[in-house]
Order: sequence, then structure tokens, then C-alpha cells
Amino acid sequence: MEHGIPRLHVHERFEREVKWGLRLLTVAGIVASVISFKAWYLNLLLAVMLTLVEQFLERSVFIFTTLFLTPIPESYRPSDWCGVVWGIPAKTGFPFIVGLAFSTQEAAGRIFPCIRAWNYDSDEDPDDNICVSVIMDGLYDYFFFVYPNTRRRSVREYAEEAKRKNPGKEHMELVVQLTLCKKLKRGGHFEAFRANYIGDKQYLLVAYYMDGPNFVPIPELGEITKQHLKVRDRNELTASEREYQHLGSFKKA
Repeated sequence: MEHGIPRLHVHERFEREVKWGLRLLTVAGIVASVISFKAWYLNLLLAVMLTLVEQFLERSVFIFTTLFLTPIPESYRPSDWCGVVWGIPAKTGFPFIVGLAFSTQEAAGRIFPCIRAWNYDSDEDPDDNICVSVIMDGLYDYFFFVYPNTRRRSVREYAEEAKRKNPGKEHMELVVQLTLCKKLKRGGHFEAFRANYIGDKQYLLVAYYMDGPNFVPIPELGEITKQHLKVRDRNELTASEREYQHLGSFKKA
């Protein structure tokens, strides 16, 4: 319903059927014009019905669909990603560190370049193309998220080009992308980072791999300078936020 008036929204693959329906209604109107019922009100009722149906179909909105595929790794297993390294600068002027710790160098080589691709392989991310967030879950746990921003330049440009090619039609935009999420335990390093990271300070998003109990950086995979880290309690999330939607599949402890 639009302003109290019913309006049909139909996918463009049915556009031919709707147009043929309008043609048939036109023929039916011509035929009806030469048919006379004994009761005048039956003629009026038929004319009104044909007019209403024709107007309903004339006002149809045709929908077209596009599919945008965001870069995803060739393969991914939950065990590929072990956790997060939280780094606090020892001296003023040095950046904070948020490191994704992978099980092996091979796993890091498969996944971290894909994350960089969300930022067009750039070392700077002023537009927050890569969204990083920490969602508190009670007193002992938190969820760590990494996912591509749906408002990235390439997504917007693709949608705008699709609309230019399909004037007068309604756009149904589908975006396929990966959301990395891991539930972790709150501990000393994380709590220290949280206490020192106030406001939108710069931090480096980097890759590590596990060598026994040690976290080893992988400088050849590059680093991404970011300035936005969402830290929120799970109960504060709104329905429009990606984290809220994703955590709908997790039961609260």
C-alpha cells in the first residue's frame, strides 16, 4: 500500500506477462463496449472493474535484482583464525595494534589479503571500508567482528550504474560478503587495550600466525591503518547493526 492505494511490485522477469495482461484488458474493454446487459448497473459495474484492474496493472513497479560479490577467501575454516592480538604502544606516538592471529602462515596468506581487498589493497582506511568491532557479552566474553562495509565506494558505484541502466524500475540490491566473528574470553591484554584506547585513535590492523604459544607477525602481508573501532555492549546494539543481526544466531549465556 502506498498512500492508501494498492500498488503491485513485480520482478522484471514478469514484465511481459503484465504487459500482455494490459493488452487483454484493452480487448476486453472493447468487447464489453458492444455487450449490453439488461440491467444498466451491470454495464457500469463491468466498466468500473475493468478500469480498476487496468489502473492497478498500469501502476505496477517492476523490480530488478543485482548481485554484488565482495572478495572472499578461496577457503576458510573456523580453526584458521585463532584469536586477536591486542597491542598497546609503549611510547607516545606509536600506534595501537589489533592483530588477527591465524593458525598458520598459509591460513594468514589465504585470509588477510582478502581483508585488505575490502580496502582496495590500500594501507590506509579513512573511510572505514573494513569494519572492526568488539561486542561485550556479559562479564567474561566478547565477540570480535571483521567485515566489509556495505557502503564501500565500489558497492555504491555498482548500484548507481545498475539504476542508470534500468530507469523507472525498483532496485533490489543483494550483496554477498563474509563476516568474520569469533567469541573470545576477556583477559588482561584486552582489558588493558580497552582502558588505554579512548576515542578514535589510530591503530594498525595486522596479521600474525601461531608458532607454538607465540604470536609471530607477518609484515609481508602489510598493515592497514584504521581509526575506528566499535566497542559496544551486546544489549546496546540496534536491529539495524550488522553485529545485532549476526548475533541473532547465538544464544545469550
